[in-house]
This record gives sequence, C-alpha cells and structure tokens, in this order.
Amino acid sequence: MRKNVFANAIALILILSLFVIKTANAQEISSEKKELITELLQLSGQKNVMQASVDAMISQVNTSLYSMIASAPATQEEKEKMKETTDRVSKRFQELIKERGIADQALEQITIPLYDKYFTSDEIKDFIVFYSSPTGEKSIQVMPQMLQESMQRTNEMFSLKLKELMNEAIEEEKEGRINP
Repeated sequence: MRKNVFANAIALILILSLFVIKTANAQEISSEKKELITELLQLSGQKNVMQASVDAMISQVNTSLYSMIASAPATQEEKEKMKETTDRVSKRFQELIKERGIADQALEQITIPLYDKYFTSDEIKDFIVFYSSPTGEKSIQVMPQMLQESMQRTNEMFSLKLKELMNEAIEEEKEGRINP
C-alpha cells in the first residue's frame, strides 16, 4: 500500500514537473516570433506534412497488422473478419486524430518550439521569403514525393543489404567462425 502511494506521488510530481517545464518553454517564445513561425509553417505546408506523417505511421501499423493477420493460424473467413475489423478501427482512429487536432497539437507543442530553438527571427523571415518564391513553392510541391521516394529506395536498399549481412552472419555461425 505504501509503495503504491509513494509511486503515485512520484508519478504526480513528474507529471506536474513536465507540465511546468512545458508551460515555461511555451511561454519563452515571443508572440512576434511565434507568428513568424506559424506563417512559415502555413506557407511551407507543414500542417499537411504533419498529417501525412501521422497517416504514414498508421499505414505502417496497418501493414504490420495485415501481415500478422495473414500469418495467423486462422481460417480465411476469420482472417477476412480480422482485416475488416482492423480497417474499421483504423478508419475511426484516423477520424479521432483529425477530430482531436493531434497534428495541430504536434505543431504547437513540438514544431514551433523546435523552430524557435534552432532559428532566429531573421532566419525564419528568410525562409518565408524563400517559400514565397517560385523555387520555394516548387520545393513544397515536390518535397513530399521526394521524401517518400527516398524512404522507399532506402528501405529497398537496406532490406537487401541487411538480408545479405544476416545470411553472412548465419554462414559464419554455421562454420564456427563467430567467437562466443
């Protein structure tokens, strides 16, 4: 009983400390700089990028779940029902994320403080000028596709390399060349 009270007290202190730190950090950004960062994020399409990132994470989770379902010891009918359930839950999960403004919260609590930390107001103004230019506008349009293609190519390259290296390590183990 005493351990639970002590553990709960520590948890409460940690939560309150994080809240105080988060609140203090949020208050450190001047309203002028926050407005500049917000303008930059709007101009550069960061809200869409954040939502796309959330959607990509959900897609990866779904892919993993579908893979698990496919290899589950179940009938085809049961697998179809599991997939349908996964689809419904995933769709509702995405709706809840949008309804609760999770992407907006991430921008407010993560992205804005990071821009504040790493860039001065003048540098943010430079970004605004760049993203207002034709080249900046083009970069906004093509960057998501470039990032997706880069991730796909990197994944393909590393998948093959890692598979080769794993096979090499297995062969070394079989031949007794790996020291215990």
